[in-house]
Amino acid sequence: MGSGTGYLADFFDDVIDGYGAQRHFGYFPRETSIKEALLGAGMNDVRVGTIPTPWSFNGRRDATWFVHELFGLGEAWNFESIPEDELTELANWLDHYLGFYQDKFGRTFFFWQLCYFYAQNL
Repeated sequence: MGSGTGYLADFFDDVIDGYGAQRHFGYFPRETSIKEALLGAGMNDVRVGTIPTPWSFNGRRDATWFVHELFGLGEAWNFESIPEDELTELANWLDHYLGFYQDKFGRTFFFWQLCYFYAQNL
């Protein structure tokens, strides 16, 4: 199981925007860019961070199908109708960008993350 690139926007920009039915270029700024912009706008008490929010599945297959459906990554109506090469490619993308890992109870996770930004205008 991979460790992932650690940046969710890369997954959206490289995979979802390139292959999703609805496309989705992230335009997700890096934390440093947002912090610099907030400070440059005269904000105070600027806090920026990323909160890990791993998603849990019964296995790689379930995770792959979920992402396939969530982002419209093909025309398959059920898992069995996804061509094997597409399924393998998507699982590899998930592992590369998000990083699959398994806990001691056999649950499969991949990394998801939420960014937060806080600032005050005093």
